[in-house]
Amino acid sequence: MKIAIILRELMVSGGGERQGLMLGKELIAMGHEVIIYTTAYDEKKCFPADTVTLPLNILPEQVLAEIRSRKYFLPRAWAASARASALARAIAERIDPDTEILSPSDNWGMRVGYHFKKHHPRAVSVVMLNDVYTERWTLLNDSLFGQKKKGPFRYFLSWLKDFLVIRDAKVQDAIVVPNDRLGKIVKRYFGLTSVTVRSGVDHNRFIFNEHSLPRFGKTVHLLSHAIFYIHRRFEDTIMALKILIDEGFKVDLVIIGDFEHKQAAREYHRKLLILVEKLNLKEAVQFVGQVNDEELVCYHREADIFVAAAHLHTWGLVIFEALSTGLPVVVSRTMGGAEILEEGRTAMMFNPFDPRSQADAIKRLLLDGALYKRISREGNDFVLARISWNRFANDMFSLFVKVAKKL
Repeated sequence: MKIAIILRELMVSGGGERQGLMLGKELIAMGHEVIIYTTAYDEKKCFPADTVTLPLNILPEQVLAEIRSRKYFLPRAWAASARASALARAIAERIDPDTEILSPSDNWGMRVGYHFKKHHPRAVSVVMLNDVYTERWTLLNDSLFGQKKKGPFRYFLSWLKDFLVIRDAKVQDAIVVPNDRLGKIVKRYFGLTSVTVRSGVDHNRFIFNEHSLPRFGKTVHLLSHAIFYIHRRFEDTIMALKILIDEGFKVDLVIIGDFEHKQAAREYHRKLLILVEKLNLKEAVQFVGQVNDEELVCYHREADIFVAAAHLHTWGLVIFEALSTGLPVVVSRTMGGAEILEEGRTAMMFNPFDPRSQADAIKRLLLDGALYKRISREGNDFVLARISWNRFANDMFSLFVKVAKKL
């Protein structure tokens, strides 16, 4: 089967990029012809060990630059949308006409599917929505972020702005989401049903390593990992660290993740640095930026507890990479991946935006060696049995076939 995987950019090493690349690798291993289409690619920053082995079809730089420089006499947001649509058309025109399956990612990928299916209606398009972006709802509209609720008139205007997003969604032959909560959002705002397919993890790369709590008096090393966006809530983990230190625990924190890829990420990083200095934690908190997979595995091996504080993050690949290495995880209840974990068996959980709750969850592990061992072992057993890229690819391919038979 000839399959096109569509990713807007391959410029960072993020969960969505990893997911698309690993889907491609697994489908190729199954004997399918796969091409990954993208508008931009940084061979140093986006999983170089994986991308070097995959067939990439990249929009020429001059075409990308020309589209990005186009002037539209429209409000800024509408002009940005027009450029995004132009990029989607440009990618759709590059896809081989005999492609049988499109596997686009997120809203922009749906736009590519829309343009391709206009000329090739028999092609199947199955979109993976790792996030849902509409004018009526984004994760930052959640009340915990302090956003004001839209009134009826502004909500109606947002619905009008969402017209193209809904149009693109309705053209898809199936919508895939990584967790059930996101499926409810798709139903509410798109009026469409979706299929939940859990993402994977590379067990050959993130190998189990026996973890034990450090002996009394030794420093406990906490680890967090994510590309920098404000919903990651690193500040909550930093404040939880302060609580633990003030209560007499010897702990430190390493935060891994790209904080230079966007201006918003750089600003968020600066705010975190100010917080660290204000709390007098400069010796206890280390920001290491982006690392490669070999370095990441080493950080997992050296850490004692993995902490994921993000609010409304739709999945959380990093949680399952940590569990794959045997590292106990402490996770926000509102992370997408938390819905399949069991508190006290495969993870410890805490309330979002609540450093005290987070500190208490970490403290339970620090004070209970048996609990620590159980989560390390049972969390790893769970991931080995339920979460893998091979399983993800097989589930996706089964859906491709099921949808194609209906057309």
